[in-house]
Amino acid sequence: MERLVFDVLEGVARDGVPQETIEAVLTQLEIAQRELGGGHFPHGLQLLTRILGAKAHGGEPVAFLDVDAAIEELRAEIADPDFIKRQVRRLLDSPHRVRLVMGPDPGLAKRREQAERKRLDALAKEMDAA
Repeated sequence: MERLVFDVLEGVARDGVPQETIEAVLTQLEIAQRELGGGHFPHGLQLLTRILGAKAHGGEPVAFLDVDAAIEELRAEIADPDFIKRQVRRLLDSPHRVRLVMGPDPGLAKRREQAERKRLDALAKEMDAA
């Protein structure tokens, strides 16, 4: 999987991304930022979760909600056909990475079953005939 991801990123750093695709993604981002639909969350709560990161890192939360300036800056930057190539190359050349490797625990199901059995046995001991 890791090799596949890096191969795709190398291809983007070398060949770039079609300008139409970049502009379409930026337009979708702009629309998504302005969208009031929040699924299961009220709009106000959705806005609060957006600004939480800015506030936690000492940023200005209200400025974070005003995405117009950032989108205009991005529009100017993507006018350069090499912008995405440079950004992806920067990502690839960065030494800061984390590789997570996970493996199955063959005894997990048995331990969970034993814990559940122990819990149920304790509950059963507390019950009377009624």
